[in-house]
Amino acid sequence: MANQDRFAFLDNMKAIAIVMVVAIHAIGYSMEMPEAIKAAVLAVVATIAVPVFFFIDGYLLGAAYAAQKNPGYWVSLKKSAYRLLLPWLIFSILYFLLRFVFEYFNMLNDKHIIGKDITYILSALYGSVYVGQMYFLVSLFLIRMISPLVSTIFNQLPLLPAFAAAILFIIPYNYVNDDIFKYLYIKGGQEPLTHAIWGLQFYIVGVLLFRLQSVINIPWLALPCLAVFIAHLFFNTAELFQWAYLILFFVAVQFFAFESKMVSYVGRNTMGIFLLHSPLVLKMVAVVISIMVSNALAIFIANTIVTLIVTIAMVYAVQKLGLAQYLFGELKAEKRISA
Repeated sequence: MANQDRFAFLDNMKAIAIVMVVAIHAIGYSMEMPEAIKAAVLAVVATIAVPVFFFIDGYLLGAAYAAQKNPGYWVSLKKSAYRLLLPWLIFSILYFLLRFVFEYFNMLNDKHIIGKDITYILSALYGSVYVGQMYFLVSLFLIRMISPLVSTIFNQLPLLPAFAAAILFIIPYNYVNDDIFKYLYIKGGQEPLTHAIWGLQFYIVGVLLFRLQSVINIPWLALPCLAVFIAHLFFNTAELFQWAYLILFFVAVQFFAFESKMVSYVGRNTMGIFLLHSPLVLKMVAVVISIMVSNALAIFIANTIVTLIVTIAMVYAVQKLGLAQYLFGELKAEKRISA
């Protein structure tokens, strides 16, 4: 079976995850929901939305190593720079200019450009102060920079020592991350290096689960994950809940594989949706929806769905205009399963 067929379920995972990402951002543009409903929504969409993308990238690293596909470090890094850093640069500048216009005409209360020095502005650009989601592209690039080291440890070591190495990284990290990385904190933004180290744990697990599926029947992983879900009802197991949810999501999407042209299209074009959906499109959609709908939950759902539809249409238009390779970092000969 060709790689495209073997890994088609990853497009389904990415499609669902990008809907979660849009939903997370839609919460901030919607009427305040009752606390219990908001907590439930966040548990569903915010727990694994971003980890899924780090996980898939690691999974593909494991797949590339197994297939002995190694174009070379600098070739891969150049491709990653084009795919990740070029869109980051273009859209960071674009949204910076838009914010400048809004601040100039006093359409925004907080000023993050006008009256700020160049050091603050550069820090804000780096830390995604102007557009909250942009940090992810830099974070993923930083992870890919150390992919040879990750591959040496987690692809080349025997499986048990590789799992032990993962545990020795993940558990201490989750105990000390707040104390160590508070010095890198960027007010109002997302520091990319901090999030790269956070995302690295999911990336590593993606590599290991690719290897693990040649040893055990992956659906069996659902049993311990379900046990953690049940334990979460009685105990405070937030970190374990996240891991259980992520792995169960992976198992479910792979096991209950389905084919849908629309879902596949969304999964292959998460980059464009990611770049375009917020803040401008989401803000305009939210203004219209708030006039038409009054229920808080209905506003949130409508903002998510309409923003997704509008953004998909915009991505399609950009592709038809032949601009996707410049704006979204798409490579002409690229197999669209990769991130």
